Amino acid sequence: MDADGFVARQIDADMVRAADLILTAERAHRGAATRLHPRALRYTFAIADFADLASGIPDGAWPVREGDPVAWINGVVAAAAAQRSVRTPLPADQADILDPYQKGPRAFDRMAAQVDAMLPALSRALGA
Repeated sequence: MDADGFVARQIDADMVRAADLILTAERAHRGAATRLHPRALRYTFAIADFADLASGIPDGAWPVREGDPVAWINGVVAAAAAQRSVRTPLPADQADILDPYQKGPRAFDRMAAQVDAMLPALSRALGA
């Protein structure tokens, strides 16, 4: 993936419709994205929920990696979504990434710890 030339921009319905996977910091952000394109509900996750669901994918249920990254992500999204019916959802206080903006260094440390805890599942799911 080449990030050269990337600039932040406001999400819109076309972006949501074209995505294969959307990860958000908070469940409220997930809701906002899926309101733009309701069918995106199947491939839009709060990142903590996605990491939790991905951690529950059994070894035999992972898609076969054959060089096509879009097919891989679509397979992972389907496998993670299938976990919604067998895993208890995360409690609300664990599902959202802490927003450390203007809250000082301890808030950044707590946010970093949240993200660090997700990295093994995210790395496996995203093929890193």
